[in-house]
Amino acid sequence: MGSPLKVGNSGTLTLGVNGIKELVSRPDGTRQVDDETFKLAVTNIEELLSRSLYGWSAPDKKGREAIDHGEKHFSGFIHLGKVYGVKMTVRVVKESQGGKKLYELDAIEISSLEKGMEWLNKAYSGEPKSKASLSAKATREGMRKEPEWDSHDFTLTPMNLEVQGLFDALYRLGHSFFSQVSKGARFGTTGVNGI
Repeated sequence: MGSPLKVGNSGTLTLGVNGIKELVSRPDGTRQVDDETFKLAVTNIEELLSRSLYGWSAPDKKGREAIDHGEKHFSGFIHLGKVYGVKMTVRVVKESQGGKKLYELDAIEISSLEKGMEWLNKAYSGEPKSKASLSAKATREGMRKEPEWDSHDFTLTPMNLEVQGLFDALYRLGHSFFSQVSKGARFGTTGVNGI
């Protein structure tokens, strides 16, 4: 998996064995799914990335010079009759340092449309609004580096509304809200695969 992987309509990234190991071993106290479901998503990362929708771009939370910005991409899958939404964080670094790199992956069961949208909106609202640069600040304990926000640099882009549509479609898929016509009856087929 050291070759370039397609990221929806947003170019490519390179993901090697070390990147996958880092992805799987990174502790995440906010993970929404069990280890089996998470590892299933990681195992199918190539497919999830290729079919993903770009959500938004945001400045690096820590203002690191080597990272231009981060991107959120979204996809989904069905496992054991449950529908999951997937959020993938891609760091965009200088080409000389590898270009785009997959940094995080998270998933959530879309058990209700409200839960899925809340997860999506929480991810968006948690992003920094503009890029920080680190500056030294004197404290009693000594010098400490703190983010200093620069409004003239990279800023948070608006959320792609198609991502909300993806979560709506995933919810409807998992809860059989599609009509017979949308399942292919209009085209003389008996299932989604016939469309």
